[in-house]
Amino acid sequence: MAENVYKHSKHLFTKENEPIVFFLRPCTDKSKINPLVEYGGGKVLSKFVTGAIKLAQDGDYVSSGDYISTKYVLDCVKNNHLLDTEKYKMKRQGSKKFSVDNAEELSNVSDDLSPSSSVYIEAKDVKGRTKYTDEEDVAMLSYIVTEHRQNAVHGNQLYKDMHVLKVNLGRGKFMY
Repeated sequence: MAENVYKHSKHLFTKENEPIVFFLRPCTDKSKINPLVEYGGGKVLSKFVTGAIKLAQDGDYVSSGDYISTKYVLDCVKNNHLLDTEKYKMKRQGSKKFSVDNAEELSNVSDDLSPSSSVYIEAKDVKGRTKYTDEEDVAMLSYIVTEHRQNAVHGNQLYKDMHVLKVNLGRGKFMY
């Protein structure tokens, strides 16, 4: 039989005989944290559920102050008891604001390596789809209603049909 490699309690990450649930974003620490928490009776999820403790790796960008450093789990295992999470709360690093019209991203994240508080990028570098204009929205919805396609709204095919009929006279947005 294999010798137990873990020294911490099998009930370390439980509260009132229920597993403590952690939400952990993909990171390099996940392969270390996951087995430690599970051996200690807890659960690590990749999707957030209400009540889960949000974990993030030190140095990760966090947009809210409710993330706890993954160091919390390591220190709990080292001390073999639950510690106060307040000492491990990660500081909010700021928020990013995008302005596609001006083709710039403004960030108030302070970074010792960054000499500037603003980073300028070209509009073509902005990831994701741009929003439809009100006129484009009206044109698409009108097409759906007039062609009785309410029950057949199936993304790409509907969009292709509208494109063929030149319903969306927008900026060349293609979903397919």
